[in-house]
Amino acid sequence: MGLQLKPSLPPANEAEDRALERLAGFMGERYSAFEGLYARLKSSATRGGADFQYSLSALSQQDIGTNTQICLWLKEAGLLRNYSYSNKQRRIYARPSNEGKHLNFLTGGWFERFVRQRVQLSLRRRNVAHDLEANPHILYPNGDRFEVDLLVRTANRFLLVECKTGEFDEALDRHQRIASDLRIPAKQVLYVLLGIPEPVLDELSGQWGFTFANEKTIDEQLEAVLV
Repeated sequence: MGLQLKPSLPPANEAEDRALERLAGFMGERYSAFEGLYARLKSSATRGGADFQYSLSALSQQDIGTNTQICLWLKEAGLLRNYSYSNKQRRIYARPSNEGKHLNFLTGGWFERFVRQRVQLSLRRRNVAHDLEANPHILYPNGDRFEVDLLVRTANRFLLVECKTGEFDEALDRHQRIASDLRIPAKQVLYVLLGIPEPVLDELSGQWGFTFANEKTIDEQLEAVLV
């Protein structure tokens, strides 16, 4: 079909990128403790960076520490313009940055980074030689252009990875087309959906034929698709 693959540009600031990588890994590994605050943070970021507050009073001391640590790192990275925590009220007060790149990270870019880290770790564990492109563009002869979150090529297969922190229904048809055009089997399309329960993932897999995972099951599903 004459499809072309246009790689994404490398990060402009390596030190900033390393900080975001650390933050994304921490957020993904501890998402269950951070889920409530993230919902509020994402909602604020989606509205362009509005002030918000969030109570941690129902959380354990360990989970409070997780939430406040994430906020401190977000502030250090410039992703929060304002941040304070009241020990007495156990309440966070914050305001996200309204810069486009920061809003992109907060609304889902961090999850793409976390998933990429898990993919890379799985490939290294298996000692699999591979090429990995983050956010490449698929260019069609008619001028259509689609971005995918992650495209992995090994000696004997392609893996197309899509990450979603919210709505995903409208993207399924598009990725079905892309996978077909790239001759990637449906099972080699990995949809990683943040916070979606496993029974729902199983139902989606039966309906679409893709491999579905969440932040907890991604390692297990990667082992299956990379066999």
